[in-house]
Amino acid sequence: MYLQPYFRHPQAISFDLDDTLYDNGPVIDTAEVVLMDWIRNQCPKGDAHNVSYWAAYKRQVQAVQPELEHDVTQWRYETLKAGFEALSFNTKQSARFATDGVDLFLVERNKANVPVETKASLAKLSACFPLVVITNGNADVEKIGLKPFFTHVLSAGIDGRAKPYGDLFLRAQTLLNIDSQYILHVGDHWQADIIGANQAGFQSCWLNMHQQQQADTLHKPTVEISHLSELVDLLIHQQRDATL
Repeated sequence: MYLQPYFRHPQAISFDLDDTLYDNGPVIDTAEVVLMDWIRNQCPKGDAHNVSYWAAYKRQVQAVQPELEHDVTQWRYETLKAGFEALSFNTKQSARFATDGVDLFLVERNKANVPVETKASLAKLSACFPLVVITNGNADVEKIGLKPFFTHVLSAGIDGRAKPYGDLFLRAQTLLNIDSQYILHVGDHWQADIIGANQAGFQSCWLNMHQQQQADTLHKPTVEISHLSELVDLLIHQQRDATL
């Protein structure tokens, strides 16, 4: 664990979700496969079975509506709708297929496997601090079994622009009514979580599970850990020992 000398004991903690509290890669890969299989069943002919076909429409939709990069669910919906319309489905059919496709994807996407150790750490932290989710993704904390630990859930698109923009951090600070310098944000992504938190005036905790090198020297995390249990040790056990 690495700790900056200017570290302040936080009064609240915010968390990223994907790849911070669970391994998001496998569940997204599976969800994409399930969605593509479903699309092939709807459109057995033409280009619908090609991943590159949908990737092209994703880029095309973003070019026309760049704001969608802050709302991954709506971006997927608009991509599917545009792709189905190009396959000669009418607007009503395309919208229905897009809705059904997004719904199917979200069912699979919310089958994230949260480790028992992660839930144990969150239980200990939530008993001592208000915890808030700040995510760029679209995981449902209730469906993945994390809702009991968090007082607020803030998601890009619904609640503001995606990290590293400051919208979600500012919203969290307002809801918590705590000075931003006493909120610690925990995440795995250098730009979204560390730079985003630092620029918002939060303290930042880099969950560096894979021992990556820091991306630059301009920005530094306040804390660097390799496992969530280290944060429990720092914020609860050491604090408790210091008061004995």
